[in-house]
Amino acid sequence: MSLGENSLSERFGKLSKADKFWGIALLLGSLVGLVWLKADKKQTRLEYRARMQLIQLDLALALHQAGHQNYPQGLPEIVLSQSDAEAVPLAELQRDPWGSTFVYQAQGVDYQLFSKGPDGKASTSDDLYSPKGAR
Repeated sequence: MSLGENSLSERFGKLSKADKFWGIALLLGSLVGLVWLKADKKQTRLEYRARMQLIQLDLALALHQAGHQNYPQGLPEIVLSQSDAEAVPLAELQRDPWGSTFVYQAQGVDYQLFSKGPDGKASTSDDLYSPKGAR
């Protein structure tokens, strides 16, 4: 089957606007995440893992915000508010690769999310911030 001008619109025309939105958001988020990760070639495997966790948490927070029109007060609220079929395994994501919990703070229509980095101390030069979360 050739991909004519109408074939893509016929395929994707059957999707709801919400499905199209989340499909595009997921694709763009993934691309931004990959570019962001490739930008620093000297990062360690642990930093890479922490950055991937931050991206996953950003996505979970976006899904929560879309469904509830606000960000949760804490990361555990995301798991408690979703059905089992949609639940993100946040138990694995709530601690960074160095064993510290991620710092998350809802700030009205935005949030702050970061890892304290290898030294385990907040507000130092080795902190890793999420691509979305405000600084």
